[in-house]
Amino acid sequence: RREGVIGLFIDTASAGLNSILVVASVEGEQFTAEVVSQVQPVELRELIRNLSETLQKQHRLVHGQGVERLRQRRLAHYRFAHTLMQSYLYHRLDAVEAAFLHEDVGRALEELYGDQADSIAGQLARHCEAANLPDKAGHYLRKAGERAAASYANEEAIGFFGRALALAPERDLESRYASLLAREKIYGHRGARGAQLADLEALEALVEQLGDPARHLEVALRRAEYECEVGNYAVSLTLAKGVIAAARAAADAEREALAYGLCGRILRHQAKYAEARAYLERGLAGARAAQLPSVEANCLRSLGIVADLSGDRRLARSCFEQALEVHRRMGHRTDEARALSNLGVSVWRAGDLAGAQAIFEQAVRINREVGARVNEGVVLA
Repeated sequence: RREGVIGLFIDTASAGLNSILVVASVEGEQFTAEVVSQVQPVELRELIRNLSETLQKQHRLVHGQGVERLRQRRLAHYRFAHTLMQSYLYHRLDAVEAAFLHEDVGRALEELYGDQADSIAGQLARHCEAANLPDKAGHYLRKAGERAAASYANEEAIGFFGRALALAPERDLESRYASLLAREKIYGHRGARGAQLADLEALEALVEQLGDPARHLEVALRRAEYECEVGNYAVSLTLAKGVIAAARAAADAEREALAYGLCGRILRHQAKYAEARAYLERGLAGARAAQLPSVEANCLRSLGIVADLSGDRRLARSCFEQALEVHRRMGHRTDEARALSNLGVSVWRAGDLAGAQAIFEQAVRINREVGARVNEGVVLA
């Protein structure tokens, strides 16, 4: 019945109102007056009058959502009163008309947002996909994935990177590498080891084709991290030592420090605490010399665990507190939760059960916020 009412209105409405609504439907359930004005084209104040007076107050087909200030200009946002209205209008378009309008809408949004276009990367990606612009769509899909990952929307990020990969031709090695590297990291974060391994193997094949020594080191280090996480310590240690040698030869201070830290972590898992400490101290010194705070904090955290397992409770707590401070300063929530978990154990060993519980609760809360299921399980265990 409602669809019939919508059809009746569309059939009797003026051509101008119909065109306004059709362009709006292409932008989506929520739309921007300035975009419609550019695509239509229609004078903006006349359009606002039609939207707010005729379509909102008289017919109740749209609702004004407010005005956004962007780069010293206004953007007036509206939404359809019913999703059925937007869907009905959009699906009346044939494939050719829809593709043209999606391209026009995407171009208008890019012009309006300018250097802030990445803030609506997901929206722009959708329009570029529908307009059959795979290169631009891939660019915005990767940007959308990065933004989603930064806000810990991991499933959404995986979807964006997967769509970017589906669009990237096999010959576009750079784009495929960027998407795979980002997705592999998220899979690792979520503990999805099978999917992570598949992406690692694809990355290893790509770096052979790219012939870039820096990327070869990057992927080798990722593989070493993976092998450590699944308990293949001998394989992981061999890989990490190889990265140390190659990074030193390439004057790559960051990856050399990261690899030293990984070696220390592997040796700690093998209960070789003296060797682990030596590697971690080398990694810490390298991180500080190269001003790499994230690497510094991870080495401190690992040093704290080694100290704790070796019975040096005071050093352990000091390392955990230093690591926690750095992670918080950098806004690295996942690593902050790990440092809190380590600190909680240290406080518990000192006999402060209430203090330890409060710290563990902080760690669990952060892990849930960022979707780190594996880390959450470790804390709860």
